[in-house]
Amino acid sequence: MAQLGRAPASGAGGRGFKSHQPDNSRPGTAKFFGKSDFLGRMKSYPQHKITIAAIAVFHLVAFSTQAVEVEVNVGRPPGVINFVYPEYPPKFAPYAWSGKGLFLLKVNSKTGIVDEVKVLRSTGHVLLNEFSVKAFFQWRFQPGGLAEVQVPVEFYAHGFSRSFH
Repeated sequence: MAQLGRAPASGAGGRGFKSHQPDNSRPGTAKFFGKSDFLGRMKSYPQHKITIAAIAVFHLVAFSTQAVEVEVNVGRPPGVINFVYPEYPPKFAPYAWSGKGLFLLKVNSKTGIVDEVKVLRSTGHVLLNEFSVKAFFQWRFQPGGLAEVQVPVEFYAHGFSRSFH
């Protein structure tokens, strides 16, 4: 039968589980190393300095690797005079966000300026939606053209990203 709480053979230290190892944890016997102890040991073992430096360089290189390529595909409706791709800032590359969305652009037929943008289907990430909307407000259409246009957008991030924080 399972027993809750401390096991009877947990020893004087009361680790809460049965152990076949002797209980050596007595109060006042813990050994602490100060900063001077560590530095003194480092001076006497110069090979440790090289090892620690090599490990530090390895961590800087290996744990911040970024080789992510991002493709942005946007539908190009007829009558577009000024076409601007949505941006995907490099600082977001480690996240490798991808998604497909659909946007409705309401165009002023007299001027060709985009007056309103609605998200019909989200890309799955608020920031990717905002980057798309920002680009669409920079678009210009031929005056006298369509009043509403649906535009598909796809952000596709692929490659390798490794970032441990």
